Amino acid sequence: MAAKTFRRAALGAYRHFCGTFRNLDLPTWSITDGTSTISIIDLRDLDSGAASVTDDDPE
Repeated sequence: MAAKTFRRAALGAYRHFCGTFRNLDLPTWSITDGTSTISIIDLRDLDSGAASVTDDDPE
């Protein structure tokens, strides 16, 4: 099943490769697909529920 948005896909990768991503401590680390970018800090917020993964869903 394809992710609806880049944020959802990035969160899926963050959760799947949690051992790698959770050990990245630099605030400048991010995931990009060439056009969209999300920081590791933002992914941590999404994973913890402090931010919503649907913030960028089209209405």
